[in-house]
Amino acid sequence: MSAATGQFKVNIVGDIMLDRLINKKIFEGRWPTKYTYPYGNTLDVLKDCDFFIGNLETSITKHSVKWPKTFNFRMFPEHIQAILNLVPYSSSILSHDSTLNHVQLPYTSRANPLYLSLANNHVLDYNYQGYKDTVESLNANEINYAGVGEDQNEAMRPCIINFQDREGK
Repeated sequence: MSAATGQFKVNIVGDIMLDRLINKKIFEGRWPTKYTYPYGNTLDVLKDCDFFIGNLETSITKHSVKWPKTFNFRMFPEHIQAILNLVPYSSSILSHDSTLNHVQLPYTSRANPLYLSLANNHVLDYNYQGYKDTVESLNANEINYAGVGEDQNEAMRPCIINFQDREGK
């Protein structure tokens, strides 16, 4: 956030899908850049913001039982670094002591400027266990999200984030 203008930069993207060849070939390889490779030369642009929002178009699980449908996507939990690589370089709106209030999830970060929507047609690709594994991975890595829950009311709760500049304004 610019102290002079009160403005901040938000990058919003559509589907983040890290399955198929990415999960099976690239992540399992020994390349030193395997967790940045899926973003190619766009990673610097994606991270150049105060806050990042994207749609996680995959489950994060090792569970192998698929929901019976045409397309099922998953990435393995040990490859979560590929998502963490999307955390902005330097957020001026969320410092380590700023307030981030997430009304739905008690284990969500208090200073992570990364938000993922799970309200899509792939969060249950690997059934309820895949959904639970996804939520556990995001919570364990302090990644903010919304759009899911144990019932309709919980799934519809918004992610509420209170932004402050570094001076606490």
